Amino acid sequence: MKARYFRRIGILVARRGYNPSYVWRSLWGAKGLVQDGIGWRFGDGRLVKCWKEAWLVKHEKPHTPTKPTDAPEDMLVYELLTADGKGWDEEKVSRMLGEDAGLALQLPLPEFHREDLRQWVLTSDGRYSVKSGYWLAHMSKGGDDHGGELVDWWRKIWNMKIPPKIRHFLWGVIKGNIVVG
Repeated sequence: MKARYFRRIGILVARRGYNPSYVWRSLWGAKGLVQDGIGWRFGDGRLVKCWKEAWLVKHEKPHTPTKPTDAPEDMLVYELLTADGKGWDEEKVSRMLGEDAGLALQLPLPEFHREDLRQWVLTSDGRYSVKSGYWLAHMSKGGDDHGGELVDWWRKIWNMKIPPKIRHFLWGVIKGNIVVG
């Protein structure tokens, strides 16, 4: 599949192509959802473009900061660090990121040199799970009609140490899919 559809580029920037297979059409159709859940594990900041990539996390989703008018288009995140690379240049971060400055300053910087790495940001270990993908798809469709309240319930239910069938039942009750009383 790689040889036909994304031989010289990454899968996330590949095009659908002409007369694609059923499998490729399916993968390509889910690409947008996957892109919404992928962010950066911050390392030295030399691979992450400030204004074009989601490197911050806002409301538990990857977030790309808004580019100020006086900022260079191709600015990299490492340019927001101090000269030694061990801390944030708080003045520059505040000036360049504006309201998103707090999100950046909360990011922990690695103690030792490591490269930036793309990862799934909706799980604590950075790996994709069907549960987190489903949650993202549901929230993307506007399923969060109760604000953050539904997200809190979702977390509480799925973290309970109870049999899965009870978890599903409780989730159905809260979503209004199961009528009780």
